[in-house]
Amino acid sequence: MNDATLTELLDEAYRCALGGELQRATEAVAAARRWPPLREGSLESMDVMLVEGVVHTYRGETDAARDRLRRVIALGTLLPQSEAPLQAWAWLALLDYNQGEVLSAADALAKACANPERAGPRTRMRASVNAALL
Repeated sequence: MNDATLTELLDEAYRCALGGELQRATEAVAAARRWPPLREGSLESMDVMLVEGVVHTYRGETDAARDRLRRVIALGTLLPQSEAPLQAWAWLALLDYNQGEVLSAADALAKACANPERAGPRTRMRASVNAALL
């Protein structure tokens, strides 16, 4: 991971979280946080926070996951070109669903699907799985 790009670190963290390799996912996120050109409030920092939210979700750290995902959504108002807020809404929908908050989950899912032209494969996958759950 020493010479990995930020994208490679985040992809590894995401894959590891989904695959249950939570320690490795946490290490990749920590390396991404130390990535030299990372600036708070940038598109890159939003991407890091999004993946942190995913890792926290899989670790069962719901409050920490919500915090990270909500920060991504808040920053999304300043950086509307990013897909990250849509994906954050999709992950929040899963957290709400898992806590039995079906109406909140449906609302979050609707927000995740609000701009389909900006949604990439991860957002579409998370949203479609959530839709199947609901």
